[in-house]
Amino acid sequence: MSTKAYLVLDFDSTLVRVESLDELARIALAGVKGREGRMARIEELTRLGMEGKLGFGESLEQRLQLFAAGQEHLNELNERLLQEVTPSVARARDWVRGHAGQIYVISGGFRECIVPLVRGFGIEPGHVLANTFVRDETGRVIGCDKTNPLARDGGKVEAVRALNLPGCVVIVGDGYSDWQVREREVANEFWAFTENVERPEVSLRADRMVKSFDEIINSGILAELNSARV
Repeated sequence: MSTKAYLVLDFDSTLVRVESLDELARIALAGVKGREGRMARIEELTRLGMEGKLGFGESLEQRLQLFAAGQEHLNELNERLLQEVTPSVARARDWVRGHAGQIYVISGGFRECIVPLVRGFGIEPGHVLANTFVRDETGRVIGCDKTNPLARDGGKVEAVRALNLPGCVVIVGDGYSDWQVREREVANEFWAFTENVERPEVSLRADRMVKSFDEIINSGILAELNSARV
């Protein structure tokens, strides 16, 4: 039996302190009439999706309909995200680099935002599973690739199952979609990450709550990851 262990990490409100799509909307809506109302609705849709009160696919689609973003907005977002890395994750950069072959980032967020940041932690693009934007002929974001499983409900379950990882799988995140991977027995454990936000509806379902990435590194189960042979 394999002695390997794998970490599957969420991105938004886990590796970074913010919800990246909400931040993109905030940037793109700067100076737009009705910005405050749109942002309030976007943030509400995010919360409902993360708490499992609204299907993730529906939450994503509705949010994308409330703003229009171009490459200049994505560039600004990527610069901003570098300043929003979760503090305990930033401290763990060298540890993550040393174990990057057994770490995956799986998110309902977007590769265009995630890959540039996690590369700085030694995580290669092939270990990032996320949505991708669809753009019009001018380069403006008009939606997402709906053929991607992560664009619909239960997408994380499909994504982790498709990896067929040969060992213990621990999924870490703050949302209902992370817990679903554990519920469907595609991961061995789900750990609710609460350094940035705690969602009671999610935490109640977790095998463990972790307040910082330091707890993940120091946990007993991840000692298996530390000693695993590639």
